[in-house]
Amino acid sequence: MARDTAREIWERIQRLLFWRQYSSVSRDKQEAESTAVDSRRPPLSFSFFLGSKVHSQLKTEPQVEEDNVVLAERQSNDDITALTDDLMRPRKRKWIDGVYLCAQGSAVFLLINLVFISVAAGLAGKFPDQREFANGSVIYEGNCALTKRWSIALHLVINILSTCILAASNYCMQTLVAPNREDLDKVHAQRKWLDIGCASVRNLFAIGHCRFGLWVMLLLTATPFHLLYNSILFDDLAMDEFGYMIAPSDLSPDNIRNLTTPRLNKCFQYSQYQMISDGFEGPPTPDTPVASLTTNSRTANGLDWQNFVSIIEGARYKQISSEKCVGYLDQSNPVGIKSLVALATDLSVQDGAEKAFLTTDISVGIDGVVASQEFPSSHKISGYPMFEGDRDTCGSSEEKDHVFSGCLEIPADGHCKLMYSPPICIVIMLSAFVKVIAMFFAARVTTLRSTPLLTTGDAVASFVAEPDQTTAGMCWLSRSAVKRGDWKRLNPPAQNSQTYEDQSQTAIPKPLSGRQFWIQVPGVTRWLITIIICLGFIAAGAYLVQRSVVTGSWTAYENGYLSQALLQQWWNNIASGVSLDIDAPGLKLSTLASVVVANTPQLALTISYYCYNNVLTGMLAAAEYSSYGQSSKPLRVTWPVNGSKQKSTYWLSIPYQYAIPILIIFSILHWLVSQSIFYTILTPYNTEGQPDYSNQVTALQYSPLPLFVAVLVGGLMVLILVGLSLRKFKSNIPLAGSCSAAISASCHPPHDESLDTAILGHVEWGEVVGSPDWAVGHSGYENQWGHCSFSSLDTRRPSRAKLYA
Repeated sequence: MARDTAREIWERIQRLLFWRQYSSVSRDKQEAESTAVDSRRPPLSFSFFLGSKVHSQLKTEPQVEEDNVVLAERQSNDDITALTDDLMRPRKRKWIDGVYLCAQGSAVFLLINLVFISVAAGLAGKFPDQREFANGSVIYEGNCALTKRWSIALHLVINILSTCILAASNYCMQTLVAPNREDLDKVHAQRKWLDIGCASVRNLFAIGHCRFGLWVMLLLTATPFHLLYNSILFDDLAMDEFGYMIAPSDLSPDNIRNLTTPRLNKCFQYSQYQMISDGFEGPPTPDTPVASLTTNSRTANGLDWQNFVSIIEGARYKQISSEKCVGYLDQSNPVGIKSLVALATDLSVQDGAEKAFLTTDISVGIDGVVASQEFPSSHKISGYPMFEGDRDTCGSSEEKDHVFSGCLEIPADGHCKLMYSPPICIVIMLSAFVKVIAMFFAARVTTLRSTPLLTTGDAVASFVAEPDQTTAGMCWLSRSAVKRGDWKRLNPPAQNSQTYEDQSQTAIPKPLSGRQFWIQVPGVTRWLITIIICLGFIAAGAYLVQRSVVTGSWTAYENGYLSQALLQQWWNNIASGVSLDIDAPGLKLSTLASVVVANTPQLALTISYYCYNNVLTGMLAAAEYSSYGQSSKPLRVTWPVNGSKQKSTYWLSIPYQYAIPILIIFSILHWLVSQSIFYTILTPYNTEGQPDYSNQVTALQYSPLPLFVAVLVGGLMVLILVGLSLRKFKSNIPLAGSCSAAISASCHPPHDESLDTAILGHVEWGEVVGSPDWAVGHSGYENQWGHCSFSSLDTRRPSRAKLYA
């Protein structure tokens, strides 16, 4: 027994030294309740307060018999006693796990960004002559298709990371504004209410300065992720100048070398071309000034005859259709093409080299990279205007039409670059660092205050264990009734509004309403804001898609606008009309302004996510709350009592089966938007592969294909939300939503309910058999009124023909 007594003394010392105060009541009141619970516990032989007395009586036989009786009684009530012991036992505060999990995840995000910056800086060291701190540094240069794929993949990772850290930030912000019981008692005494289980601006006015400061800090550090993060990587795309030539349709690697002649070698020189002077736009005329003829040191299409022969013999080309070949005439995008060879059906190698190979007078170049309204696409035209089907024979001005069945696409050397912005990296790192610190402080602050009520189950458990007298006799109270002022009008606050112990015992009977729809939870204002923002975002995207279709810049394949060919074209960054320019003529934006404008849709999408999430959170929380009116089940609380049937999860109001798909879909939406509207650099390259930085252009561009998919996904998400809102609740429990007063009104169990253990097992909302404490002395309740409440005792379905109070 001495060992048991010592163990009990040690446990008491631990409680006094290490047990933090988590209850929403004051320390004195908590100690009083602790003493009361001790007085109700069985007189165990190792009780600390009775230790010396029991020890002195252990030698007497009657006391042993009494102990045996007590132990037998305890064994018969093992569950209740064990749960009561758990209430007194110091426990690690589990609700911290959710906040710390978010903070730790954000710390991992910070580490990933640090690794990325280190790797990017190392890769940039391979291009010392192309490193600029302000405008970006090159981390890869080469094949344009590979550059595009890396950009797509890395932006997908970026948007997954940004969505996760913003979701973690949102979780922490919601816990910061979550009220505790003291907050609710204070505002309820004034007949005001707070939100439970959802993000709330209302609650900001009820929290302390420290929590409010952390909330603002988390909000502000989210801004760089919206406006800058997707531009941490961007492309410097090569705009290759290339020309057309005509060859016989039966050209093959086997017969190309046999066609070599001195005149054909000369035909491949640039001296055969007349170049239009710089600055001229539109079709040439006889009065058009002609630039100086180039020397033979530069070759037509960047190829001399011997290079051309080696390419054909080595099959280093791609055969494309005639439609696609003609489409390159309207190309304003980098395509990585060195030359196009049209295969004429009326020409044959049998005609001889000098008649079988023809040059054209058109060269697609770098003028007008940013399309204007007057000239949707601009080309360099060599010599005379090039009409459809016109071709000039080599060394002759005689024109002749030729029909061709396809083309050979000769690729250019890869000049596309993947770049990263060191200034944006630094801003993101600093924002992430501050956000992580704020999250850890958020967790620390919440451990120093009373237990917050994060979920509806937390609020129900608190109000059942200690009923709120300000809502007594109003079990019909709903959120809409509270907003209409029924609560304050029918049960006005006491003269001293700061009195938390409101002893109002007013009973106001009313009938209960029937089952309602989910759409009634958020309210008209929240619905309007959410729908307007979401539809406005979708309409803006649809306008850009419609603009690209009307102008003919984006055309559908045989199977529509989402065909496999179109997806492959977008993935490989080859073909015309993939990206269009947003800049209007004369609009000059700085690099930073272009980045911000390009990422503004990301901010709009995040705002729509918050609105969407808020509406869905309210409906799902109300659905969970209503389910207790259909069947008996344990409460879902943040800190379940050990040994009880209570459930605990990290999610606050949105179940995993909803939260995870939503996060995935919005991550994909952010990624699609990043691929739809973006900041890019276009660098022109001549046929010799030399860059022309004097004509380099920075531009805002948009891609119709991912934008079209984003519009479809966004529209589907809105339809899903509207479809869910048309569902009916499972019971006719008054619609509380997140309203603390309405939840409180439904938590007045009957007087024979054990308040200490009622919340530990299955509970159900319904008409209770016994009368609540406030009903004593109300004859109307005994004769004709009913009462509904959460209870662990038997309940029955309420009647629409009966009054309830």
